[in-house]
Amino acid sequence: MASSVLEIIKEEVTCPICLDLMVEPVSTDCGHSFCRACITLNYESIKGKEEEGICPVCGVTYLFGHLRPNRHVANIVESLLGFKSNPEEEQKVNVCVQHGEKLQLFCEKDMVAICWLCERSKDHRGHQTALIEEVAHKYKEKLQAAMEMQMANKKKCDEWECDLQKERTFWEARQSEFLSPFLSLKTQIQSDVENVQMEFKRLRGFLDSKEKNEVQKLMQEKEDVMNSLAESQNEVMKQREAVRDLISDVEHQLDCSTMEMLQVRLQEVPASESQETWKPFSSLCAALIFLVKTVGLSVPSLSSFLSQFQRLGNHCMHGWQGKLHFFNFFF
Repeated sequence: MASSVLEIIKEEVTCPICLDLMVEPVSTDCGHSFCRACITLNYESIKGKEEEGICPVCGVTYLFGHLRPNRHVANIVESLLGFKSNPEEEQKVNVCVQHGEKLQLFCEKDMVAICWLCERSKDHRGHQTALIEEVAHKYKEKLQAAMEMQMANKKKCDEWECDLQKERTFWEARQSEFLSPFLSLKTQIQSDVENVQMEFKRLRGFLDSKEKNEVQKLMQEKEDVMNSLAESQNEVMKQREAVRDLISDVEHQLDCSTMEMLQVRLQEVPASESQETWKPFSSLCAALIFLVKTVGLSVPSLSSFLSQFQRLGNHCMHGWQGKLHFFNFFF
């Protein structure tokens, strides 16, 4: 009973390709397990597109990159190897389950071991077969070649990894040397930018202060000029009233007879008052000229107007002085 159970367990952990206990067992997407070397060789012989392989047991496609190590089967194989079996039990493992004949042939199409009756059955009829020993020898040679190629690839990978590590070490050592000038330049540029910003900020503050002072100065000058003009205007109004009274008196005297006119003394028109009468005109001209010079007005018409206004004021003043001399002549 124990022997039959052991046989069942051995069948479960026997590779369908090499018909031996699995070595480094791996499982495909469909769930069947094989030796890693056997399934790799099978995949290389019938490799399809996009790393697809065909399961030797059920014929379902699988991705070679999805092979998973089967730890459970590996543990069972390790346990079985600890038992010592007699030659008769080992011989039963190499017997066809369907026909009870020794498995001596290997179907190269289905990639499974068969007996001579299986070769003549419907499932394998017409398939190319060979002795298991010959196929095993070929497989071992291919596995050996694959192993040598992979060892060579591993050696190249080790060399590439060593070279990359050396380059990485070299560049890490030179990194500070290469980056130092750039970092220094970046720091200098940042410092220059900050200095320029501070300088322009200072200049803007200076210009704002200067603008404020100049505006205040101009506003004060404007106020002074307007006050001067207002005073001149008031003075002109007073002088105009005085002149109007003087004209009225003169007209009244002109309406009198000759004797009455000669008997009247013009005490209301002293020479000193007649000279002061036209001071507002001079003050107004002086205020406007001061405004042009101080504020910096550059309007040609305004300058011409001031010159004409000053000449007109002087002309009027001389005319009234002549009339006053005329009245003084009689008195």
